[in-house]
Amino acid sequence: SALLQESRAVARIRHPHVVTIHGIDEHEGRPGFWMDLLRGNTLEQDVVRTGALDAERATRLAMEIGSALSAVHEVGLLHRDVKPANIVRDGARYVLTDFGLGKDTWHVSPAESPSGTPMYMAPELFKGAAASSRSDVYGLGMTLWFALSGRHPFQADSLEALIPAVEQGPGALPPSVPQHLVRVIEEAIARRPEDRFPAANAFVAAVGR
Repeated sequence: SALLQESRAVARIRHPHVVTIHGIDEHEGRPGFWMDLLRGNTLEQDVVRTGALDAERATRLAMEIGSALSAVHEVGLLHRDVKPANIVRDGARYVLTDFGLGKDTWHVSPAESPSGTPMYMAPELFKGAAASSRSDVYGLGMTLWFALSGRHPFQADSLEALIPAVEQGPGALPPSVPQHLVRVIEEAIARRPEDRFPAANAFVAAVGR
């Protein structure tokens, strides 16, 4: 099945910041995989509990998860669900987990999407566009926005309220955030996909500069 093929492709990725999948198989018609056990909080839990990350820590997060996403893109895959709840702090490192496996496009409405909150979804996905490396980059940029501001980017409590808010974009980042990081995030979360970094490796290069 497409899910098994994609899971096997993810399992070939050996990267310190991508959760390691050790095997995939089908049992009685149902696919399943086994992976590393990560001990730690998600980025979402950490930030909700202790507040925004400082610029140095956020830069490390951006480099680690950006390089993880780059490894995913390099094998021709998409993550499709980059958000703070899918990043785990395992000791000193951040790890990207929970791939949206098998979802070629958002074939369910964002309100009932398996990923829960659609708050980190790129604007074009709400209009039925297929996921892309640029929509992954958007999720990465929004995740960094969350980490540096200490709150979710939108306060909307329904899909109807969220869609126009996403079109508008989140508010300004705190003035303490270094300007080069602000510029990188602004490019990553540009409303139009063609205005964003084309893939995660370009995002990482910009953060590194």
